[in-house]
Amino acid sequence: MKIETHPREDHQTTMVVEVDAERLEGARRRAARKIAERAKIPGFRPGKAPYDVVRRLYGDAVITEEAVEILVDDIYPQAIKEADIKPSGQGQLENIESMDPPKFVFTVPLAPTVELGDYRSVRLPYEYVEQLKARAAERRNAAVRHFSA
Repeated sequence: MKIETHPREDHQTTMVVEVDAERLEGARRRAARKIAERAKIPGFRPGKAPYDVVRRLYGDAVITEEAVEILVDDIYPQAIKEADIKPSGQGQLENIESMDPPKFVFTVPLAPTVELGDYRSVRLPYEYVEQLKARAAERRNAAVRHFSA
């Protein structure tokens, strides 16, 4: 798996991931199995139809579409780890550049970088107010009178 990252100005990065063709073929097999589980194929129990039968009934386009979804779900977390990107949220598949070899373009929002200034120098003096103590006592006495009657 080859990964290229291109930082953008809007605090996101574009990640181009190129995957081996064998991995796409494995995803196609899994996609055909998934389609066979959902569909009723005459002569077969659900999920037991062979790849060639599913391909003949539904076509390569449907299987490839499902395979891309499976492949993206598998490769996205791995690509984030390998590229050492700290995302702030879920990335988005922007484009599929090619299918031979499979090349996907993701947009990944980055976690914000926070630099704290000299916050310890900002101090406000604490002033004890005697009125708060008197007001608290007054409210406590009012509550006692209210609930005692």
